[in-house]
Amino acid sequence: MAQGAVRPQRANALCALLPDRTARDWVGTVETLSSTNDGKGIFVVRIAPHITLGTTNNGLSEALSEDKTLIPTDSPLFAEVARLHTEQKVVFSGRLSRGDDCFKETSLTVTGDMTEPDFEMRFTSVQPAP
Repeated sequence: MAQGAVRPQRANALCALLPDRTARDWVGTVETLSSTNDGKGIFVVRIAPHITLGTTNNGLSEALSEDKTLIPTDSPLFAEVARLHTEQKVVFSGRLSRGDDCFKETSLTVTGDMTEPDFEMRFTSVQPAP
């Protein structure tokens, strides 16, 4: 219950911190490189020990969402991401999806949402960190 009560406060703080939901040249570590059944790219980057930013992980979620975050196979971004490997440091930019917590968080429980949030993002660029 306590986590549920703190959740709106966190949402307000996140919106104040990043009102346009845009990340520019952030640094993280590649956690997931995968694809959907139709080949679109699934990409997740860890920005802190318990916080990730990533695309949705399936075509159905993508179809039901306003924000299309999967990486199209014919995009330059797909070619960039395909050259990466897990645990690699990267510099990336993108826009976080809008959600109930200011940003769309995809955990299945309030505990997961508050202790290990997985925020949805549409990436616009990803490059290996220097």
